[in-house]
Amino acid sequence: RRRVQNDLEIQKRQIAFEAWKKNLEKEKEESNQQEDVESQTSSSSIALKQLETEALGEHPILGPAVADLGHKRIHVVSSRALAAIPIWKRQRIYRHDRAKSMASDKMKSLHLGLPGIIGIYESTDGSLKIIDGQHRIGMLQVLK
Repeated sequence: RRRVQNDLEIQKRQIAFEAWKKNLEKEKEESNQQEDVESQTSSSSIALKQLETEALGEHPILGPAVADLGHKRIHVVSSRALAAIPIWKRQRIYRHDRAKSMASDKMKSLHLGLPGIIGIYESTDGSLKIIDGQHRIGMLQVLK
């Protein structure tokens, strides 16, 4: 009974996620249509849009964006590339023994997947800093 309830909950979440994705696509399409109308009125708007498209095409370290949510971009990045990004100075200190412990625990439950979100801040000069997830990155390095 509990398993059935969990399965139903998962299905509800999947349906909600799909509905959210459709809404996001619809909003993005409407936004693009509005941008198209605005960009047709000015040649400088066209040039700016081309620059934005080129700039968001592929990040030199993170690679291509899987999704652009406006205030956030989602990338699929290798653990090697993530490990090269420095940790934000105000973040707690990285402890390799913690990362090894997490890797040991993860080896017991790899079927549950790997951690998904690592928070990275990109400053105006283009430098990157890890603001959340340094121990998960360390764990991935230990697991590789």
